[in-house]
Amino acid sequence: MKDILGPIIGVLAGLFGLAAVALAAWELDHVYMVWQASSYESQLANKIDKTYRLVGAMNASNLSNSAAINGGMVPEGLLTGDGSTLKGPWSGSTVAVSGLASGGFQSVWTGVSAHDCTSFAGGHRSNGGVTINGTTITFGTGGDTASQIASACNGSSSGTVTITFLYPA
Repeated sequence: MKDILGPIIGVLAGLFGLAAVALAAWELDHVYMVWQASSYESQLANKIDKTYRLVGAMNASNLSNSAAINGGMVPEGLLTGDGSTLKGPWSGSTVAVSGLASGGFQSVWTGVSAHDCTSFAGGHRSNGGVTINGTTITFGTGGDTASQIASACNGSSSGTVTITFLYPA
C-alpha cells in the first residue's frame, strides 16, 4: 500500500501543478487582450480626434470604418485587409467607428469577452462615457462608476458583451 500511495500523490500533485499553469496562462491571455484592446481604443480615439481637429473643426458625423481606414486613423492591429472591417483581439470580436449627429463619434466593440468587460470598459475613460449592453455610464458624475460598469458587464447572459465608447464633439 505504501508503495502505491507515493506515486499516486506524485501524479495528483503533478496534475494540480499543470492545472495551475494552464489557469495562469489563460488569465495572462485575458490580461494581454484587455491591454491590447485598450491600447487600440486609445490610439483609434486619438487619431480620429487629431485628424478631424486638423481639418479645422471637430465634426466626425460622416465617420465610418472605411473613412477611418482610408484616413490612416486605424491602428494596424485592428485591420483585416478588406477596407471596412476592424477586428478586436477576442475571437470573433469586431470594432465599428461611426459619427454622431452632434459631430462627435463612437467606437462600438462587439464580441468582447464578458470576463474582460469590466477591465476594458473601466480602463478607458472616454469623454462621453461608455455604454455596456445598452446601459450608459457617464464618468465624473460622482457616482460609483466602477460598480456600475461591473454590474452592466455581469448583466450579460452570454459570454460576450458590446461596449460603446462615446466621444462628444
